[in-house]
Amino acid sequence: MHLHLELKAVPNERLTEGIERLNALHNLMAQTPGYHEAQIWRYLGAPGQYLIVRTWQDAEAHQAYRDTPGAKAFSIGRPAVMPYKNLVVQHWDEVGRFPGDASGNFLVRSLHIVGAGSDDAYLDSRRQRDAIAKVAGGVVDVRTYRPISGVDDVTEALVLERRTDRAGYDALLESAASNDYEAGVTPTLYTTELIECYQLVQEVLPR
Repeated sequence: MHLHLELKAVPNERLTEGIERLNALHNLMAQTPGYHEAQIWRYLGAPGQYLIVRTWQDAEAHQAYRDTPGAKAFSIGRPAVMPYKNLVVQHWDEVGRFPGDASGNFLVRSLHIVGAGSDDAYLDSRRQRDAIAKVAGGVVDVRTYRPISGVDDVTEALVLERRTDRAGYDALLESAASNDYEAGVTPTLYTTELIECYQLVQEVLPR
């Protein structure tokens, strides 16, 4: 799968306008072959910061949408001053997906720096971590990505872990199994660069 990721800053006085425009865009995308889903996630930190994730079958499907008359018309019809500012625009290739058995609208976004020559070992290690999380409960799914464009460090890996809620995530972090796993991760395998938490605002699935 191909992931188009954006981080946006939205002024407080234009929050409703910004969300409505993104929702209209995602509903337009949802009519296109190869579209899988799009979500707007609100950062549970500084107000006005949002994570936008759009999943396509592949990069070609995303480009095919961009070439449609509807996409071009939507772009031309944008307001003179946009209701949000792009902080980050990135493209990622999905390299792993671990399905859970729960439902929920809480997201943990992690960035890792993968050690040189450790790509396969990193994925094996992440599968172990995902299995621990599933046993602890509250996992919807966990997706792992490697960068295509828009990322300064090509050794980065992105993990999006969708969960039931924050309480379940905190319980996982406190568990002996999780702490044993973290203790066994060496810097030559990977290091954690960032962890952020988000709450779902809107989700648009294919029509």
